[in-house]
Amino acid sequence: CPEAIDYYIKRKEENGELAESISSEKVEYSETFFFNSARFFSSKLQEQTEFYDVGDNTLAETMTRTGYLKDTIEKNGGYKIFYDKGGNPIEREEDIQVMFRLVWCGSPSSVDSEVDNGQGPVDYKISRGSSDASLVEFKLASNTHLRRNLEKQLEVYKSANKTRNGVYVVLCFTEAQVVKVRKIIRELDLVEGKDIVLIDARRDNKPSGSVA
Repeated sequence: CPEAIDYYIKRKEENGELAESISSEKVEYSETFFFNSARFFSSKLQEQTEFYDVGDNTLAETMTRTGYLKDTIEKNGGYKIFYDKGGNPIEREEDIQVMFRLVWCGSPSSVDSEVDNGQGPVDYKISRGSSDASLVEFKLASNTHLRRNLEKQLEVYKSANKTRNGVYVVLCFTEAQVVKVRKIIRELDLVEGKDIVLIDARRDNKPSGSVA
């Protein structure tokens, strides 16, 4: 997908100093992450052609493609991409954002990152003209400001982008994080699967079929 390659290169250029500041293990990981992801998702797309039934509007398409990303990570081994050779999680929003961009290959929608219409940049804006737009904001469950972000951030972005449609995607790496996020969801009267998509990237709850 040429668009995904362009996005990856842009992200690398914008985050060069960050890459230099992390360990050599993580630098090596970041260099191979995109290419491993591209091969993984390409093979899955070929097997599951119903993926291209994207829906009549950007919100429907966003939920379809986000759901595909969630299933791939939780049920088809995609979670492995988030771990280094020692089995330690690499918790970076940048990585899940790159994976998200990959699942939009072949979309009829415009997929734009870091769109800033006056109230700060939203992670993704999916649009089909000026009258149909949906926003996507990514968060790590380990974020210390998660509750405050989930309560207010996307609403501000919706107002700035003149749309009512938006979804949070929250990535979890431990059972405690899953419990934490679901508690926040209840407290804020949000709906999992509608307002928020929780992606469980744990390693310890995904046994192989032979031992399940």
